Amino acid sequence: MIKVLDEDLYKIVCSWWEHYKWTGVPINVLPARSYVYFDEEKPLCFGSLYKDETADFGMMDWIVANPDSTPEQRENAIREMEGHIRKVAEEIGVKLIITICVTEKLADKMEKLGYVKANKDYSAHLIKSL
Repeated sequence: MIKVLDEDLYKIVCSWWEHYKWTGVPINVLPARSYVYFDEEKPLCFGSLYKDETADFGMMDWIVANPDSTPEQRENAIREMEGHIRKVAEEIGVKLIITICVTEKLADKMEKLGYVKANKDYSAHLIKSL
């Protein structure tokens, strides 16, 4: 089951980012197309789809999995999240999706889902608050 991010789910996702020692993303910069994947009642994965309405381009970002889950649950959850985001992207006319992976494990999972590494030396995901 996929749910659209709300304030309560955002708090859960923030706890995952904190666990992984990642900088949390302020809720006001997350797109309306932000989702949490659940396996039964357990939230397992978060992801967002950014889309500029003037381009056929989308960005899947901020993918993070519940640290209190098994590797198998995380792999399935990421696959389900990617599939949902891809479906939404297709429905709104996206022709190209990019994603940034800050771990090699996530990059490997995305490659298994058909993504191609554009830069094999990628090593940072940089943000700046304005």
